[in-house]
Amino acid sequence: MPKTLHSTKHFHLVKQLRPLIAKMNPGDPIPTQQKLKKQFSVSQNTIELALARLRREGVIERPAGKQRLVKSEICDPADHYVAIIRPDWPSSVIEGISQSIVDAGHAANWRFDITNYRSHAGLDLEKAMGDNDAAVLMLTSEIVPDHLRDALTYMRKPVVLAQDQIEGLEINTVCTDDGLSMQQAVEHLGELGHRRIGILLPTLTTAPMVQALDGYKRAMQALGITDVAPMIVACENKPFTRSIDIAYPIFKQWFEHNHQHITAMVCANMDMGMVVNRCVHEMGLAIPEQFSVVSSDNVAKMGEYFYPPTTTTEMDISLYGKAVIELLQKQFDDELAKPECRYIPSFLIQRKTSGPVPATAVIA
Repeated sequence: MPKTLHSTKHFHLVKQLRPLIAKMNPGDPIPTQQKLKKQFSVSQNTIELALARLRREGVIERPAGKQRLVKSEICDPADHYVAIIRPDWPSSVIEGISQSIVDAGHAANWRFDITNYRSHAGLDLEKAMGDNDAAVLMLTSEIVPDHLRDALTYMRKPVVLAQDQIEGLEINTVCTDDGLSMQQAVEHLGELGHRRIGILLPTLTTAPMVQALDGYKRAMQALGITDVAPMIVACENKPFTRSIDIAYPIFKQWFEHNHQHITAMVCANMDMGMVVNRCVHEMGLAIPEQFSVVSSDNVAKMGEYFYPPTTTTEMDISLYGKAVIELLQKQFDDELAKPECRYIPSFLIQRKTSGPVPATAVIA
């Protein structure tokens, strides 16, 4: 198996050269390759690779007409360079998570390249990562093809998956705790007296949504409700489509025939919350006096701008970015470190869409 990037000699040489160059004045010449070879006891190839990397980082440059490399007049050196590889489909969740990773990385003096891909089938992971030190990969609900699974299995550089786990693959992953989120939503409604609580999910093809359903079932069972199948609405959202467009007609039809059998809904993300909110109003029901709604995944902080403001389960998004950076740093420090899956906990904020079970409702 080839050496990982952070175990190579040129990577370590770069880390040694950065502080030395930082003490120099802009325009000062870099020691010759012969001097560097002697000082650090490394090969010519190691020197060339290290200098090429420092030029890419903008730390050193070769001015026009000059033979010697010099310290750059203007540069923004970073300790690590990381690619955030994400689908090119606009998403408030992706934007929120990406920003949290960048914020946490900047605090550690890291720099980021944002790389977009169109589909898993066309994603060349090594090419997308380029000459960055590491990568954060965000997947879609598509099937992970063999070539991508193989690339993740044999990566020479640190990688952290954001959001979706890949079954059977040991790789560092950071996920929202969707199971806990739905459990908290049901528990909150249960405390308000609800027992006939439905759930709306955009899909059941991703690990987070499977976990969300499991959390819902656990909480419902704790309330003494075991026959939940009639109250589960799972759509078949496709990758790179708007889940809200798929879910609205499906839930509208279901709700028209079933609204009298439930008193509340929990929603696996904010798009599903918008769907339920609209359909409830279209049925002429008042929220929360006649029907309660709890949404989740409030990464973009949209809940407080709904009407009425939505009760949501959400997370401290800064913890997400910090977890990603910590796992990458752990891989930089120890290439044999055991992969981890870290779940970011959620908490519930009650606003104006959840209330006591209606007095006219017959509790199952």
